[in-house]
Amino acid sequence: MLAKQFKTQFIILYLDAQPPLVRYGLAVLAVAIAATVTQHIPVIGERAVFLIFFFAIIQGAFWLGRNPALLAMILSFIAVNAFFMLPVWLSKPYDAIALNSGFCILAAVFITTTGLYRNLTLALWESRQDLNHAQAVGQIGSWRMNVLRNELRWSNENHRIFGIPKGTPMTYETFLSTVHPDDRGYVDRMWQRGLRGEPYDIEHRIIVAGQVKWVR
Repeated sequence: MLAKQFKTQFIILYLDAQPPLVRYGLAVLAVAIAATVTQHIPVIGERAVFLIFFFAIIQGAFWLGRNPALLAMILSFIAVNAFFMLPVWLSKPYDAIALNSGFCILAAVFITTTGLYRNLTLALWESRQDLNHAQAVGQIGSWRMNVLRNELRWSNENHRIFGIPKGTPMTYETFLSTVHPDDRGYVDRMWQRGLRGEPYDIEHRIIVAGQVKWVR
Protein backbone atom coordinates (compact mmCIF):
# COMPACT_ATOMS: atom_id res chain seq x y z
CA MET A 1 0.00 0.00 0.00
CA LEU A 2 2.76 2.41 0.97
CA ALA A 3 4.68 1.63 -2.22
CA LYS A 4 1.60 2.50 -4.28
CA GLN A 5 1.28 5.82 -2.48
CA PHE A 6 4.91 6.65 -3.25
CA LYS A 7 4.40 5.80 -6.93
CA THR A 8 1.39 8.11 -6.99
CA GLN A 9 3.42 10.96 -5.50
CA PHE A 10 6.27 10.41 -7.95
CA ILE A 11 3.81 10.61 -10.87
CA ILE A 12 2.33 13.85 -9.52
CA LEU A 13 5.79 15.37 -9.09
CA TYR A 14 6.78 14.25 -12.59
CA LEU A 15 3.69 15.83 -14.14
CA ASP A 16 4.20 19.02 -12.13
CA ALA A 17 7.68 19.28 -13.63
CA GLN A 18 6.31 19.21 -17.19
CA PRO A 19 5.76 22.43 -19.21
CA PRO A 20 2.29 23.98 -18.85
CA LEU A 21 1.57 23.12 -22.47
CA VAL A 22 1.87 19.42 -21.67
CA ARG A 23 -0.36 19.57 -18.58
CA TYR A 24 -3.04 21.65 -20.31
CA GLY A 25 -2.80 19.36 -23.32
CA LEU A 26 -3.48 16.35 -21.13
CA ALA A 27 -6.54 18.13 -19.67
CA VAL A 28 -7.85 18.74 -23.22
CA LEU A 29 -7.18 15.09 -24.09
CA ALA A 30 -9.12 13.92 -21.03
CA VAL A 31 -12.16 15.97 -22.06
CA ALA A 32 -11.89 14.72 -25.65
CA ILE A 33 -11.87 11.13 -24.41
CA ALA A 34 -14.87 11.85 -22.16
CA ALA A 35 -16.80 13.33 -25.09
CA THR A 36 -15.94 10.36 -27.32
CA VAL A 37 -16.99 7.82 -24.70
CA THR A 38 -20.23 9.67 -24.01
CA GLN A 39 -21.06 9.79 -27.73
CA HIS A 40 -20.40 6.09 -28.28
CA ILE A 41 -22.22 4.78 -25.21
CA PRO A 42 -25.83 5.93 -25.68
CA VAL A 43 -26.98 5.06 -22.16
CA ILE A 44 -24.47 7.57 -20.75
CA GLY A 45 -25.42 10.28 -23.20
CA GLU A 46 -29.11 9.81 -22.48
CA ARG A 47 -29.12 9.41 -18.69
CA ALA A 48 -25.80 10.62 -17.25
CA VAL A 49 -24.33 13.02 -19.75
CA PHE A 50 -22.10 14.72 -17.16
CA LEU A 51 -20.77 11.52 -15.58
CA ILE A 52 -17.65 10.86 -17.66
CA PHE A 53 -16.85 14.58 -17.77
CA PHE A 54 -16.88 14.67 -13.96
CA PHE A 55 -14.40 11.81 -13.99
CA ALA A 56 -12.13 13.70 -16.41
CA ILE A 57 -12.27 16.81 -14.21
CA ILE A 58 -11.47 14.90 -11.01
CA GLN A 59 -8.55 13.09 -12.64
CA GLY A 60 -7.28 16.38 -14.02
CA ALA A 61 -7.48 18.03 -10.60
CA PHE A 62 -5.54 15.23 -8.92
CA TRP A 63 -2.84 14.53 -11.49
CA LEU A 64 -2.45 17.89 -13.21
CA GLY A 65 -3.45 20.51 -10.64
CA ARG A 66 -6.14 23.16 -10.24
CA ASN A 67 -5.67 25.25 -13.38
CA PRO A 68 -5.68 22.34 -15.87
CA ALA A 69 -8.74 21.01 -14.03
CA LEU A 70 -10.48 24.37 -14.47
CA LEU A 71 -9.71 24.19 -18.19
CA ALA A 72 -11.17 20.68 -18.24
CA MET A 73 -14.28 22.00 -16.49
CA ILE A 74 -14.76 24.81 -19.02
CA LEU A 75 -14.20 22.51 -22.00
CA SER A 76 -16.56 19.93 -20.51
CA PHE A 77 -19.23 22.60 -20.08
CA ILE A 78 -18.85 23.62 -23.72
CA ALA A 79 -18.77 20.02 -25.00
CA VAL A 80 -21.83 18.94 -23.07
CA ASN A 81 -23.92 21.86 -24.25
CA ALA A 82 -22.68 21.72 -27.84
CA PHE A 83 -23.04 17.98 -28.41
CA PHE A 84 -25.57 16.65 -25.91
CA MET A 85 -27.73 19.34 -24.33
CA LEU A 86 -29.11 21.11 -27.40
CA PRO A 87 -32.43 19.19 -27.41
CA VAL A 88 -32.90 20.02 -23.73
CA TRP A 89 -32.26 23.71 -24.35
CA LEU A 90 -34.88 23.70 -27.11
CA SER A 91 -37.56 21.77 -25.24
CA LYS A 92 -36.88 22.46 -21.55
CA PRO A 93 -34.63 25.50 -21.13
CA TYR A 94 -35.19 25.71 -17.36
CA ASP A 95 -34.05 22.11 -16.94
CA ALA A 96 -30.98 22.87 -19.00
CA ILE A 97 -30.15 25.84 -16.79
CA ALA A 98 -30.61 23.75 -13.67
CA LEU A 99 -28.44 20.94 -15.01
CA ASN A 100 -25.68 23.31 -16.03
CA SER A 101 -25.80 25.12 -12.70
CA GLY A 102 -25.54 21.83 -10.85
CA PHE A 103 -22.66 20.76 -13.07
CA CYS A 104 -20.67 23.94 -12.40
CA ILE A 105 -21.25 23.76 -8.64
CA LEU A 106 -20.33 20.09 -8.36
CA ALA A 107 -17.31 20.48 -10.63
CA ALA A 108 -16.03 23.35 -8.46
CA VAL A 109 -16.52 21.24 -5.34
CA PHE A 110 -14.71 18.29 -6.93
CA ILE A 111 -11.78 20.46 -8.00
CA THR A 112 -11.48 22.01 -4.53
CA THR A 113 -11.72 18.78 -2.54
CA THR A 114 -9.49 16.83 -4.95
CA GLY A 115 -6.94 19.65 -4.79
CA LEU A 116 -6.90 19.42 -0.99
CA TYR A 117 -6.33 15.67 -1.17
CA ARG A 118 -3.57 16.22 -3.74
CA ASN A 119 -1.82 18.69 -1.44
CA LEU A 120 -2.09 16.28 1.50
CA THR A 121 -0.62 13.50 -0.63
CA LEU A 122 2.39 15.63 -1.53
CA ALA A 123 2.79 16.87 2.05
CA LEU A 124 2.82 13.25 3.27
CA TRP A 125 5.53 12.39 0.75
CA GLU A 126 7.67 15.37 1.78
CA SER A 127 7.23 14.55 5.45
CA ARG A 128 8.29 10.93 4.89
CA GLN A 129 11.31 12.08 2.90
CA ASP A 130 12.35 14.29 5.82
CA LEU A 131 11.78 11.44 8.27
CA ASN A 132 13.84 9.01 6.18
CA HIS A 133 16.69 11.54 5.97
CA ALA A 134 16.62 12.22 9.72
CA GLN A 135 16.62 8.51 10.52
CA ALA A 136 19.49 7.84 8.11
CA VAL A 137 21.59 10.60 9.72
CA GLY A 138 20.83 9.43 13.25
CA GLN A 139 20.93 5.71 12.37
CA ILE A 140 17.56 5.34 14.05
CA GLY A 141 14.87 3.08 12.63
CA SER A 142 11.18 2.95 13.44
CA TRP A 143 8.68 0.12 13.29
CA ARG A 144 4.99 -0.55 13.72
CA MET A 145 3.48 -3.90 14.65
CA ASN A 146 -0.07 -5.12 14.06
CA VAL A 147 -0.17 -7.79 16.75
CA LEU A 148 -3.52 -9.29 15.73
CA ARG A 149 -2.41 -9.83 12.12
CA ASN A 150 1.28 -10.39 12.94
CA GLU A 151 2.24 -7.73 10.39
CA LEU A 152 5.42 -5.73 10.91
CA ARG A 153 6.23 -2.47 9.10
CA TRP A 154 9.72 -1.01 9.12
CA SER A 155 11.09 2.34 8.04
CA ASN A 156 13.78 2.48 5.35
CA GLU A 157 16.51 2.88 7.97
CA ASN A 158 15.24 -0.10 9.93
CA HIS A 159 15.53 -2.25 6.81
CA ARG A 160 19.10 -1.00 6.34
CA ILE A 161 20.07 -1.64 9.97
CA PHE A 162 18.72 -5.20 9.95
CA GLY A 163 19.86 -5.94 6.40
CA ILE A 164 16.44 -7.08 5.19
CA PRO A 165 15.42 -5.76 1.73
CA LYS A 166 12.31 -3.63 1.41
CA GLY A 167 9.37 -5.59 0.11
CA THR A 168 10.17 -8.66 2.20
CA PRO A 169 7.03 -9.90 4.04
CA MET A 170 7.63 -8.84 7.63
CA THR A 171 6.36 -10.65 10.72
CA TYR A 172 7.52 -10.98 14.32
CA GLU A 173 9.24 -14.23 13.37
CA THR A 174 11.12 -12.42 10.57
CA PHE A 175 12.48 -9.95 13.11
CA LEU A 176 13.29 -12.67 15.66
CA SER A 177 15.27 -14.62 13.06
CA THR A 178 17.75 -11.72 12.81
CA VAL A 179 18.40 -11.69 16.57
CA HIS A 180 21.59 -13.35 17.79
CA PRO A 181 20.77 -16.93 18.89
CA ASP A 182 22.11 -16.25 22.39
CA ASP A 183 19.77 -13.25 22.78
CA ARG A 184 16.71 -14.66 21.03
CA GLY A 185 15.10 -16.16 24.15
CA TYR A 186 15.65 -12.96 26.11
CA VAL A 187 14.14 -10.80 23.36
CA ASP A 188 11.12 -13.06 23.03
CA ARG A 189 10.50 -13.02 26.81
CA MET A 190 10.70 -9.22 26.89
CA TRP A 191 8.37 -8.96 23.90
CA GLN A 192 5.80 -11.22 25.54
CA ARG A 193 6.00 -9.08 28.67
CA GLY A 194 5.55 -6.00 26.52
CA LEU A 195 2.35 -7.48 25.13
CA ARG A 196 1.12 -7.70 28.71
CA GLY A 197 1.79 -4.00 29.24
CA GLU A 198 5.34 -3.93 30.60
CA PRO A 199 7.91 -1.49 29.11
CA TYR A 200 9.75 -2.77 26.03
CA ASP A 201 13.17 -1.06 26.12
CA ILE A 202 15.99 -3.53 25.57
CA GLU A 203 19.42 -3.91 23.99
CA HIS A 204 20.44 -7.03 22.10
CA ARG A 205 22.57 -8.31 19.29
CA ILE A 206 21.51 -9.00 15.71
CA ILE A 207 23.34 -10.75 12.88
CA VAL A 208 23.52 -8.93 9.56
CA ALA A 209 25.43 -10.49 6.66
CA GLY A 210 27.47 -12.55 9.12
CA GLN A 211 28.36 -9.55 11.29
CA VAL A 212 27.16 -8.89 14.82
CA LYS A 213 25.50 -5.55 15.60
CA TRP A 214 24.11 -4.15 18.83
CA VAL A 215 20.71 -2.45 18.71
CA ARG A 216 18.46 -0.85 21.26
